[in-house]
Amino acid sequence: MKLFFLTLLVAVAAVEWHSLTLETSGEWRVSEGKQSTAVAWGKYDRSSNQTGWNDLTIETNERFTDVEQATAAGYLEGWLCQEDIFFSHTNFVAGQMKGQNLTKNPADFTKRNLRWLKETVKDPHTVSLNRRYWHHVNLVLQQFDGIVKGYNDRAGVDYVSVQVAII
Repeated sequence: MKLFFLTLLVAVAAVEWHSLTLETSGEWRVSEGKQSTAVAWGKYDRSSNQTGWNDLTIETNERFTDVEQATAAGYLEGWLCQEDIFFSHTNFVAGQMKGQNLTKNPADFTKRNLRWLKETVKDPHTVSLNRRYWHHVNLVLQQFDGIVKGYNDRAGVDYVSVQVAII
């Protein structure tokens, strides 16, 4: 009995690296381990019961473009943290929102703002005014889109879609 408990404890304590590769089809694929050809690598240490914090580590491969790296970092974050994102949303709706949906005005504002940002980062005139700034705004948007895709790809049917939950 003691040996089984110790083995279980060691297995739970181990934090595994995951690699995210971009397939020729354009799809992302997560696999265990740290592969040198991956766009990003990550590990998620769920140690909040011991330390008060979970620890997410994401690294990207500089051989890929900034956009690929930002998207991959977000995807891996959404994929690795999927269950915690779901529980955070569920707790927020149950606790803060008292089971109510977000009212129309804040939800509409968020949708309009994201739409405006996505259109603006593609506008050559606006981007030319401050190229570095808008490049980084685009990277943040790409990372956010990656989080949404990573979450949804891992979530399956048992969890609410993050697009519905956030936007």
